Amino acid sequence: MWRTAHALFGFLDALSQISRRWFSRSGFLFLGTLVMAGTLGVDTTQTLAYQVFALLLGLLGVAVLACARPVPAFTAHRDLPLRVTVGEAFEYAVEVHLRSASPADGLALRDALRDPRPHLEAFLAGPGLPTYRRWKRLEQRALRLRVEESVGCEALPDGGVRFRLRAVALRRGHACLDQITLLRPEPLGLLRRPRNLSAPQRITVLPRRYAVAARALGGGRHYQPGGVSFATGVGDSLEFIGLREYRPGDPLQRVDWKAWARAGELVVKEYEDEFFFRQALVLDSCTDHPTDPSVEEAISVAASLLLAMDAPDSLVDLLFVAGTPHCLTLGRGQSPATAIADVLAGLEASPAADFEGLAQRVLARQALVSSCLLVLLDWDAPRQALVQRLRALGRPVWVLLVSAQAPPAPLPPWVLPLVPGAIAQGLARL
Repeated sequence: MWRTAHALFGFLDALSQISRRWFSRSGFLFLGTLVMAGTLGVDTTQTLAYQVFALLLGLLGVAVLACARPVPAFTAHRDLPLRVTVGEAFEYAVEVHLRSASPADGLALRDALRDPRPHLEAFLAGPGLPTYRRWKRLEQRALRLRVEESVGCEALPDGGVRFRLRAVALRRGHACLDQITLLRPEPLGLLRRPRNLSAPQRITVLPRRYAVAARALGGGRHYQPGGVSFATGVGDSLEFIGLREYRPGDPLQRVDWKAWARAGELVVKEYEDEFFFRQALVLDSCTDHPTDPSVEEAISVAASLLLAMDAPDSLVDLLFVAGTPHCLTLGRGQSPATAIADVLAGLEASPAADFEGLAQRVLARQALVSSCLLVLLDWDAPRQALVQRLRALGRPVWVLLVSAQAPPAPLPPWVLPLVPGAIAQGLARL
């Protein structure tokens, strides 16, 4: 039954997409009127609606014959932004060049995303009956953008045309634009002859941004073993102090190749120990309910905090789980904020059992960090134990608890509860 329902819903979706390409808005109205006239005119002795049906059917036949004109071949180029943010409406241009000398008036353009229809495995996963509502929910969850159809164009000096399309970013992730469809209407304006062009391109949808004031969590500077490559103007480093002979185990990045060429033996650069103000931002995405809206909100909160904490005189370590615990460092000379935001755009929820590995990774880096800010999904025993161990080490700790469930009362003063749907109001209290 599940396989039959999956095949049936896929066929209905494909039929819906084909009808949207072939019929204009007036064409859909015309088709509805045709069906209504045909229904009312079944009994020709009681009503004259059958005459209206015959007239409309004849017009539809004329439109079908007029669609025999092929759409000329074309090339197209999108001018897409690299990144957009969830909830942001934006415009982009598509330049089209026809490979034909004949004029083509009234053209329209559709830009299609990669097929969002759920695979059989995703459709079978989870409890419940194989309903069309379930199918549409999975399909909407896979959509990252909503792109409107463009019906107007402007001529370019080289003979091409430029279309401007409007789109809205719906969900974070990597949206794949797959196919450009050029639509040529027939003279009655009921039908449109489509021609497709494969043009794969990707745009990154970043997590939703909230206004967050930069907050100094306190804590002093800490020694960074091995130094950090961007010592200039940061921390208490004396930077480069001299040259010395190479010793086994020295990194090749410190070899002074010019001095080696002069001296004939390996020479490495020696640096003074460095101390920096370093903050840890811990993102908890470990849950057994990956569709919980708290996960998306926690990622959005972490992205907002990350950009607010980006300062030239400090480092920020983002710790999260993506299969295994990861740590990305933000700061001058390290990973740029845009690169880390791209990682958060594609981050998926992890099983709840992975939180133990994240906690171990956080504790292993405490000798380097000055303070710690945690974005948690729950206030259970493992998370409370992690926070207590951090506080026992003498680190300033703040916790943002993102959960739709009422937190256990009373919460410590350094724990701020955030409710999905009211995140902005909660962050205003930070």
